[in-house]
Amino acid sequence: MDIVIGKPYIRRIEERNAFQLCSDIQGVGEPFTLWYEVENNIKEYLFTERSDAFLIGLLPYAMAHSTDRNPLIIKCEAPVSEKLYYQLKAHYIPALSKNIIWYHNVKIETELENKLFKSAYAVGTGVSGGVDSFYTLLNSKENSCRFQITHGLYFEYDPSELFYNEMNNKMRELSQNICLEFGINFVSIKSNICSKVYHVAHEAIITCMLLSYVYSLQKLFKIYYFSSGHTYDSFKIVSHSSELYNLLNVHCLSTESMYLYTTGSEVIRWEKTNYIADFDLPRKYLMVCRSPKVINGVLKNCSRCSKCTRTMIDLDLVGKLNYFSSIFDVGAYRKNPNYYLGYLSFKGKKDAYVAETLNLIKNTGKHFPICARIAGIKKLIKNGFKRGNPLQYDYRP
Repeated sequence: MDIVIGKPYIRRIEERNAFQLCSDIQGVGEPFTLWYEVENNIKEYLFTERSDAFLIGLLPYAMAHSTDRNPLIIKCEAPVSEKLYYQLKAHYIPALSKNIIWYHNVKIETELENKLFKSAYAVGTGVSGGVDSFYTLLNSKENSCRFQITHGLYFEYDPSELFYNEMNNKMRELSQNICLEFGINFVSIKSNICSKVYHVAHEAIITCMLLSYVYSLQKLFKIYYFSSGHTYDSFKIVSHSSELYNLLNVHCLSTESMYLYTTGSEVIRWEKTNYIADFDLPRKYLMVCRSPKVINGVLKNCSRCSKCTRTMIDLDLVGKLNYFSSIFDVGAYRKNPNYYLGYLSFKGKKDAYVAETLNLIKNTGKHFPICARIAGIKKLIKNGFKRGNPLQYDYRP
């Protein structure tokens, strides 16, 4: 079945005084309404004139459910930006179809529009509280005036659509506090695209999914920075992570009216961590955890998961872990460092972040304890000799 993207329209959600940019979608399971919701104060920037947001958001699903012999057709009832259409058709779709086994060619039937429209010339980026996000935010202070960040976005995509539970409220509050103290506008935007289409906010589709949020506000933004967790030299078109080909993403998903940039790819992870550790804001709000907890009403990193472990090791290696004692359990780290260092042995050198940290240990002349190696081996045995999450490679849109 072809996918039909209905003409975008706006509806008001009275109980929240919020507004949704909507499109009635056919061909993605049962017919449903795909929406992007913002608060009343920015409703004027919701972009009904074109299908760009919905096309970008649904593209990974369409390519995964198409075939080369009988390409799926995406029919857009509102125009698509001509530059976006050309880049998708001539470059993006062919490149992904050739290099990712479960992506296939799709056709796009739509009217095209190349007229420039007036935007508020805002400069945006996602504000999650993570290392990459903080690096983009703090490093932007060095940009010339027109390229300095004016708006921080908090993306809400809970697959269960339970946007108002305690954890989501705390994460939203964290992002809002960061924006407030940094001196930029806070924008919270939620969507049902994850619950209705992708079910998991997986690396394979996350770039297109999140950029669809941004394009729903195309009247607001002139520039958007997509924080990257990978360096330029790691560029590769692979099935398990769309972030590894962010250079292609930002090139092909830009339009006549909005420019995309990937940020942070000029440095490796521990260098970012070292950079942001010199600022007060991350020392107060850094949130890297896979399983954060709310303790006495305060959002905390668990200080045990893989992301917490990796970040704490890097902070310790550059001599700045103690600055983060209010958000990490530094005492637990000092008491049992082998538990944390054992993670490096467990993951192994094939993991890019681990390889970078191991090089840092080597270059600083520090000793990697034999007890940490043993701890890593024990963890590997306990995990059935699997170093990663199988879902990382098994996921399909």
